[in-house]
Amino acid sequence: MPLKVNFPDSLLKGVRRNLVRNRQIAWIAFIITLIVGFVLAEIWDDVTQFARAGSIGVIIGIAFARWRFLVLKREERKLERALRNPQQWLEEATRRQFPSLTVKADSNSETLSSDEVRTTVEGLIADLDKMMFGDEAAIVIISTLIWGYGDLLAQKITCLLHG
Repeated sequence: MPLKVNFPDSLLKGVRRNLVRNRQIAWIAFIITLIVGFVLAEIWDDVTQFARAGSIGVIIGIAFARWRFLVLKREERKLERALRNPQQWLEEATRRQFPSLTVKADSNSETLSSDEVRTTVEGLIADLDKMMFGDEAAIVIISTLIWGYGDLLAQKITCLLHG
């Protein structure tokens, strides 16, 4: 019995898994920046250091936006190749994961028309773009608020900590 795979769904899951790692890197960099900014504000007794961390956060958000564009273009090309010939994609993916295993192409396998491929890829990329844009927007908005009002926030927190 041949194995039936929903290629758009399985491809999206694989791409999404890779992008989760990228998203985590952006959020970790952002959080570390804020922590370092607050620690510097405490050490130097200068609350503006926390606000400056907000400016670095904006840079992280902008870099993440550029990264999003590059990642989505790369993934779009991969998805198009995979959807044009799903059986070949399955063979290559299996060969990479399990070099000793042999997979034979099914000559009766369905291939998608170029319109179906384009429609499917556009839908997948739109979903991924939406997912990444939310993180990017959150980082930029939070960073901008910290850049503008971080010194006031750090001053309040410092007063609470030191009584």
